[in-house]
Amino acid sequence: MTSSHAGRWLHSSGAASPDSLTAVLAESRSPTPEEIATALSELAGGEDLRYIDRWERPRSGTFFLRFAMEPSGRRVVVKGGSSWSAQDAARLFDAQAALDHAVSNPPIENAGSLQPIGWIAHPPSLVMPDVDGTDVVSIIRDPKRREWESMESWMRAAGAMLAGFHQATSAPSESSADDVLAVARRMRIEDTVTHQILEQAHWNGRSAAVYGDFGPGNLIGALDGTVYLIDPPVDPALGPVHRDLGNFVFELRRQLAGHGHTRTDPVPGRFESLQRAVMAGYSERAGTAFGQGDLALVGLYEMRRAAGMARKRLADRPFEAVWFARLALARRREILRSVGQPE
Repeated sequence: MTSSHAGRWLHSSGAASPDSLTAVLAESRSPTPEEIATALSELAGGEDLRYIDRWERPRSGTFFLRFAMEPSGRRVVVKGGSSWSAQDAARLFDAQAALDHAVSNPPIENAGSLQPIGWIAHPPSLVMPDVDGTDVVSIIRDPKRREWESMESWMRAAGAMLAGFHQATSAPSESSADDVLAVARRMRIEDTVTHQILEQAHWNGRSAAVYGDFGPGNLIGALDGTVYLIDPPVDPALGPVHRDLGNFVFELRRQLAGHGHTRTDPVPGRFESLQRAVMAGYSERAGTAFGQGDLALVGLYEMRRAAGMARKRLADRPFEAVWFARLALARRREILRSVGQPE
């Protein structure tokens, strides 16, 4: 259930502090570091906070401020959005807490726990522990980085964390096969072929909450070899479990190929081993091996993302559009071959 009061702070015991430790700022405008520090100090029971730095994501309108709590020395990150409401902050708190529980029970090797600390109503923001790490997309793009030695174990952990999220949010859904059929039709794959694939899938009909555009951008990698999963969906729809896997494989492939939002040099020869690690981690946590049909369905959702990106890039980045279109066609050929159909 989403928290309804003006703010919430969790102590190390995991129990919510009384409502008297809430903080409300009257002004509805972009907060200053001083205002955030005052709100955090009141929520945390009076600890002083020292402002460290701030950064933003212009595309999403999200801002981040980092503070050090004194005298405990704990560092926290405050995340907010230009269009957030207090309800948004509370719901994101609950979503991150649920995600942390799902991926931490039982614990996953090399996966870190990222329990949210609290949320503030005014200015609407989420309080998280500061992780001394880097987004995995940035690390993937530079194989000379020291963290690359942890990449395969991170991919295995990512697959296991996604399986944990799916297990915690699984629900019976008769629309799973309908979703697959609808996507396949848009990709011009005949229903008879799709039904053959579904018959060969061990996870035919298994549905769970859809994480969204799940990929390496949802991971933070630390120098100590730990990886963290962030940015959970709020009120996600149900969908086939293959959708998130296809999204992750697509994002992994495009980043290694240098076709992310920012063009980078390709990193050749790494995709296959990392993809295997993701799938192995998912399968081990889920307790079910992938069938041939499951792999084809993962390919179908990767094809869907590639085709969509080809259309999106056609007007302003035609050379990239060609790369994505070729990727979609390659996945289509693999899908047809998997059931013995002509390409």
